[in-house]
Amino acid sequence: SVLTIPAIVYSVIVTKGWYKFLFVPAVLLDLDLLLRIGSRPAILGLTVGSLFVAVFLIKGWWKWIGLLLILVGLSGLYFSGYEGVYSRFEELIVNLPKEERVYLWTASLDMLRDNSVTTWIFGSGIGNVRTVYPQYIPKMSHLIFPHLHFIEVLHDNGIVGAILLFGGLSLLFIWSIRFSKNTGDKNSRIFLQCLLVTFIGWLIHTGLTFPFYSKYSQYSLAFILGPLLAVLANKTLTLSETNSK
Repeated sequence: SVLTIPAIVYSVIVTKGWYKFLFVPAVLLDLDLLLRIGSRPAILGLTVGSLFVAVFLIKGWWKWIGLLLILVGLSGLYFSGYEGVYSRFEELIVNLPKEERVYLWTASLDMLRDNSVTTWIFGSGIGNVRTVYPQYIPKMSHLIFPHLHFIEVLHDNGIVGAILLFGGLSLLFIWSIRFSKNTGDKNSRIFLQCLLVTFIGWLIHTGLTFPFYSKYSQYSLAFILGPLLAVLANKTLTLSETNSK
């Protein structure tokens, strides 16, 4: 749902004629599925991504329309109590110190403290965290990863790997924002903005829910990187050709 909602919204915006309204039920059904599942990281990721794009990338009164729609949606969840979404987030805030992930992250820091200098620099190898981590969480030894991508990558790949990986993702994120602001093609701009919503949603959702080296995270990342890199490469090529002329 997190991956497809922005893509369907893009179809609604760019499709001409009455055909665009055929995508509206798909958006509503997808949102309903997401709310019924009730995954807080998924809902949070999609909301943060939408707010980021609306505040920083959309201009004119479309910005205010986007923010109004987000506000109306959140207010509707609050007043209607639909699927208990609001109560789940309220429970999270009230019980944040006792949240399961807080315990997992604390144990993760203990795991990292036991790293050798070599392990800190180069890591212990992809997948090693799954064999080591359960030793630090005896109360929940069935969990084999820390539910935070940064900690997992830092342990498995070291500081070098973490810099290369997250540095690359950060550069890609910055380039996407820059191209979104500078491109004169309306459809490409909207497409990049929808992909950025998906990208942020992926960072938050999978980053807090799945291991980084899992099909859930990697397939989703591939779904985002494929079209994102294609658009950026095409725009770079077009810009180079224009400059050469």
